[in-house]
Amino acid sequence: MSRTAPCVVGISLGHDGGAALITDTLMVAISEERLNRTRYSPGWEASLLYCLRAAGLTPADVDLVAVSGIGRTLPTRTETGLTHLGIDRNRIVPVDHHLSHAYTAYCLSPYDTATVLVVDGGGNNNDTETHYAATPDGIERLGGNPPTRPRAGGIGATYEAFTNWLGWHEQEAGKTMALASYGDPGLYPAPLFDVAGTHVHGRLTHTHAPGIADLAERTGFDFGPPGTLGEHELSANAAAYVQDQTERALCALAEQTIATTGLPNLCFAGGVALNCVAADKLRRLDAVTGYFAPPAASDRGQALGCALYAFHRHTGDLPRRPLTSDYFGRDYTDTQIEQALHRDPRSGLVERRRRPFTWRRESDIARTAAQMIAEGKIIGWFQGGSELGPRALGARSILADPRTRDSADALNHRIKHREPFRPFAPAVLADHAGTWFDLDVPSPFMLLAPPVQPDHADKIAGVVHVDGTARVQTVDPATAPAYGALIEHLHRLTGVPVVLNTSFNDREPIVETPAHALATLQACDLDAACIGPYLVERSTPPLREAARAIVMDADNRILLLRYDENGGFWATPGGSLEQGEDHATATLRELGEELGVDEKAIELGPQLAERTKDHLVDGREVRQVESYFLTRVSAADVDPARATQPDNIREHRWWTLADLRAARETVYPVGLADLVAAVAAGRTPSQPVVLAD
Repeated sequence: MSRTAPCVVGISLGHDGGAALITDTLMVAISEERLNRTRYSPGWEASLLYCLRAAGLTPADVDLVAVSGIGRTLPTRTETGLTHLGIDRNRIVPVDHHLSHAYTAYCLSPYDTATVLVVDGGGNNNDTETHYAATPDGIERLGGNPPTRPRAGGIGATYEAFTNWLGWHEQEAGKTMALASYGDPGLYPAPLFDVAGTHVHGRLTHTHAPGIADLAERTGFDFGPPGTLGEHELSANAAAYVQDQTERALCALAEQTIATTGLPNLCFAGGVALNCVAADKLRRLDAVTGYFAPPAASDRGQALGCALYAFHRHTGDLPRRPLTSDYFGRDYTDTQIEQALHRDPRSGLVERRRRPFTWRRESDIARTAAQMIAEGKIIGWFQGGSELGPRALGARSILADPRTRDSADALNHRIKHREPFRPFAPAVLADHAGTWFDLDVPSPFMLLAPPVQPDHADKIAGVVHVDGTARVQTVDPATAPAYGALIEHLHRLTGVPVVLNTSFNDREPIVETPAHALATLQACDLDAACIGPYLVERSTPPLREAARAIVMDADNRILLLRYDENGGFWATPGGSLEQGEDHATATLRELGEELGVDEKAIELGPQLAERTKDHLVDGREVRQVESYFLTRVSAADVDPARATQPDNIREHRWWTLADLRAARETVYPVGLADLVAAVAAGRTPSQPVVLAD
């Protein structure tokens, strides 16, 4: 690259930190969490190095660095820490947080003129809502929330507070949005916000959970206890209330700001723009001619907004880069993919769980993947450069069959371990979107939640939310060739031009590198992963059947055994079946061998649960299928001195249900307390419950 070509960098110093680099011909950006594997991570160092390497540049090639942060004031040049890289302080410029959002909203949109609305939890100078008039001549701030109003009174801060009250991190507002569809907002008659002109005045006086406690005390509203993770009967109503009030406030604010600017195209950014349910209502307003939100609308897009600002400031030209995709990450070569598949340390592979796998190069990876999905398999899909925003859009995705709830249930139980009320998203071929969804505009970034067409809802039951909507991604094969080809193949196989799409991760940041993808494949229960042109399949370990006893006494206490392995844990008695043995016989034998209980003293009940877990036995990986049986034994009949095979048992203890629920020590299996509670209440499961591994 010629050194006369402009090269600018954007850096975000807050949560969801990261870096972006822009030249005349290139835009590359990434969040720090994708590289250091820590969710919502601050920082920018690894991200900046990533961007420079992708562009083949060094810090000396950078003309200008724009930096944003959060807090009342803008970051200073010294606070950035960039000077230690040899970047002169005169090449560093701070950017207002909301202005950075405005640059991503307008510069990446298809519109020449637009009203820009920024709504988030908080930027600089107490900003929570701001609006701008954007034209090719520049982006002009026209107003925002009163600076004297507490941040707690903002739309984003209020939504964060309810999310926090429900028991989640404030960055997990999507869970609140999903839960809202199960509740009734009408139970709380008072409004949360007043919108006076372009000013928003919320009812909260404190941020986070204390703000909701104070609101409940002042209004008499019952939002249920805090920290319920959506499990209390009132939690869904609280979520529905804040969702409904947020939608009303946003619609009123959008109408007022458009009336102020006279520009009917609406560009929306800030974390609240990720609320796809509210966004679908905004884009349908009579006052809105066109609607756009960038895929990295939250602070994950701050670095990119800063880079766009830096490009404008350095060149004098306001950059116009209308987006057709969110693929801002770098590509990985076949050689780099094969490094990971060969377990080469240079790939950065860290195997959280080492499992055998096989791999081969496919001539048509999209066709192979579609065939597997049509057969009910769940696969990882890793192709090209990664997405910058929080939604996986076919570059770092897990894909499954959308036609039944089976795929969604399997994803929740086996792989994603998510709350059951959260829906999975459909990716639909763009030409078919209007037939399957109430959608007359492109939705390439999964930022709208239109209703599913009623005559098609039962054909894609795995991606329809309880309220009949779906968070849709429209896929243009010209923009995403491999992803589009996969859905086209699936359409021919099933008659459905839709695939279930979720992010390629399991309670971790979305995978970035081939090594990340391989490690996640091994750590969770995916059937396979398509990494570039390579199909990677986990080798299925040999099956080993086991019988375990949920031993309870007449007082509904449960007996658990302590082992020292892996840092120490408590577990139910039991072990593998011997040749020719059935589960009932094995259960009785194990109680005698481990606890010295005479077979005649055991009352053997029904099977309560089943659990499948891959683990090592004598250095060899096996897939153990454990069947859990209710057994009734008195404490007086337990005599470890008579045990014939105590193995590595260190002690045994009778636990009450309260002890079990309050336990800080590790107890297996997960979900045992709920099973014990059901039995104690006389609600023995009619079918064995499937427990998580």
